[in-house]
Amino acid sequence: MQLPRLDIAIFHSSFESRGGAEALLADFARALMDRGHHVRVLTFGFDAERWNEAFLGAEVVKLDSRGTWEKFRPWSREAWYRRSAGAVEKACEGCDVVMAVNHPAAAVLALSGTSAFKLWYCLEPPRSLHVAGANPRTSEALRTGRLAPHSLMGSRIRKALNKHRWKQIVSPHHRDRAQLDLKGVRAMDGIWALGLFSAENVQHIYGREASVFSPAVPFPDQAPDFRPLDRHCLRILSLSRLESFKGFETLLKGLATFLKSNPGRAVLDIVGQGQDRSELESMASKLDLGEAVRFFGYLPSAELEATWSLADVFALLPVDEPFGMVFVEAAARGVLAVGSNHGGPAEILGEGQGGILVDPFQADAFASALEKILALTDDAALRLREHAYHHAAAHYAAQDLGERLETALRDLLQGKA
Repeated sequence: MQLPRLDIAIFHSSFESRGGAEALLADFARALMDRGHHVRVLTFGFDAERWNEAFLGAEVVKLDSRGTWEKFRPWSREAWYRRSAGAVEKACEGCDVVMAVNHPAAAVLALSGTSAFKLWYCLEPPRSLHVAGANPRTSEALRTGRLAPHSLMGSRIRKALNKHRWKQIVSPHHRDRAQLDLKGVRAMDGIWALGLFSAENVQHIYGREASVFSPAVPFPDQAPDFRPLDRHCLRILSLSRLESFKGFETLLKGLATFLKSNPGRAVLDIVGQGQDRSELESMASKLDLGEAVRFFGYLPSAELEATWSLADVFALLPVDEPFGMVFVEAAARGVLAVGSNHGGPAEILGEGQGGILVDPFQADAFASALEKILALTDDAALRLREHAYHHAAAHYAAQDLGERLETALRDLLQGKA
């Protein structure tokens, strides 16, 4: 018997820039529409030139945003949420499920009177409202002294925590946003999380359990060629936004330590742009890394693919990272990965069965990881990379996304009935 089609709304604050969250939701919408379901996209901002093709076939509803005057009236926050909630309720008439993604979608949806199943999909809790809760490992490392307060990462998290404390004291606007976020999430009918780390943060901050629904990543049909590592000089690729919380400071310091006892046996290629690029380049110079580290900035797809093809190792040590798409990409390409020992990287790398996990706050740990890679036999390195590939393919391959989504959404509706 054919099941009735679902009417699903995806509510996200903006589809103007092109980021990971927006691309993920476009994949969700496409997968559901390909299975014959009706999809509505609710948002305050929509760049048609960027997103029309991705959401072709979906009903896009652009909600009214706040006027300029309301932005400067801190006491109007809940009033705006309620006005927006009315628009959301109207736009969701006849829906089976409304999926709210990122802040403030859950807070607004909770105030609406929609009879649809209210689902929050947590990519990560809003870091500006719950600084310590959304950055638990970084905050703990700073408190216990494992993260130096005057390091690049330490200074960033210290500043964020102090700013948050002062806002809680002096800003009713900030306090209201945080309270509305807490109330909104607690009022949801169900919660999904991007991964186990996000689910743990949801439990800690909101006191709610979340089911993990993993994103999907395009995956090759066949396993890649696992070429032997070049142990004479490891070619290490690191790819991300150049920001303190991505762990580049630890990579640079660890590389410098490694090269002292292994001169000339590793080169680090850093690809990406970001606010901390100048500080990181200065740090590399002070560490006297010379040609052992190269900053490429942005690379077009063809050049980036060529850089991947030369890499023996992919390394990135982000802290409090909820996922980490680049680790899935490394697994898909058969590149041995070094990642953080918590969060998304640890989950994607099978808790160390598909890669090497290190403490992202300890530069010596990264140096030791490179020593370990040099000592690996070809068979041992192959086993790590094969496990990473098969684990990632089983959990994140895009081929069954529509079926997974439909099954999970029907289970939610059946549980509510």
